[in-house]
Amino acid sequence: MDKLKKEYNHLLKRFENGCVYLGEHKDEVPKYTFEMLKIVNNLGNVIERLALEHGYRMTSEEIERGFKDC
Repeated sequence: MDKLKKEYNHLLKRFENGCVYLGEHKDEVPKYTFEMLKIVNNLGNVIERLALEHGYRMTSEEIERGFKDC
């Protein structure tokens, strides 16, 4: 389960960094939209895997901010 938590935190950080970058470079949005959607999809996949494989339901805070214990 720790591996999935670390993967989630990594993906969340990439998404947050992407949002900051695209906020500063609006002309790049079309170029990176698909990559951002892939990251969001992968975040959802990790949430689903945690629930199905480990019976763990993430809290709203964990979904928004990531895991503190990783």
